[in-house]
Amino acid sequence: MSLTNKVAQFDADSDLVNAWVHGGLTTSITTDSGPVRSPAKLIADLDASINADADGVLAQVEAVAASINVVAERADAIAAIDADVAEIQAYKIAGKVLIDSDVAALDAYRVAGQNLINEDTAALDAYRVAGQALIDADVGAVETRKIEALFTDIPAAILTMQAYNERGAWNTGVAYAVKDVYVDAGIAYVVLLAHTSTSVAADLAAGKVAIHQGVTREELQAEADSRVWFENLTNITTNHSVKPGFNAMAAGPVTIDVNVLVNVPSGSTLTIV
Repeated sequence: MSLTNKVAQFDADSDLVNAWVHGGLTTSITTDSGPVRSPAKLIADLDASINADADGVLAQVEAVAASINVVAERADAIAAIDADVAEIQAYKIAGKVLIDSDVAALDAYRVAGQNLINEDTAALDAYRVAGQALIDADVGAVETRKIEALFTDIPAAILTMQAYNERGAWNTGVAYAVKDVYVDAGIAYVVLLAHTSTSVAADLAAGKVAIHQGVTREELQAEADSRVWFENLTNITTNHSVKPGFNAMAAGPVTIDVNVLVNVPSGSTLTIV
């Protein structure tokens, strides 16, 4: 290259250097090797890059801080859960102790209750035996009294009734004396005032007779005789049915009228001896 060319080249390069040195924030100088950023642009670009990197780092720091807060919150939650679990375990242990205590108390009550039941059962058995002994004694006394009544009381009562004069069935126009006893329509009357009968109702209203409150000699004698004798009719004139579950008997011979029925249900027996 000639000197003239070198001087021209130097001038051109001086202009480029001047433009580069004094370039603005957006100035880039075109050289043979490519574009070159001015110092101002280079600093601005570096500043923007640094700010961008700083913003990224700040975001990462904030993200890490948020993560740390989440971890701390989770740690607090885990600690609270652990505390709740420990409290539940404590309640469970205390509850188990109470349950065991209640079970033991219930077992004790059951044993005590069974002992009371056994004692009551023994006492009831003793009362039952004693009661049965009293019943047996009462039954024996009743049987003894029945025998005394049959062989002593009834005959004695019959003797005491001999002061009354049994007149049988009532009739009109009959002279009745005091203590006469007659029967009308199944009712026994005793004479209080001597009189000649007109009607039972009139004599009763006039106070001449009263309904007899005791038993007659015939009734007492019949009661005493019934202990030995059984009497039945020899002629059956109305329908009759033996009660279900009962047996019946009669002293024969017995005559049954025409069209009269005697029914003996299944399972029952009629015996004529």
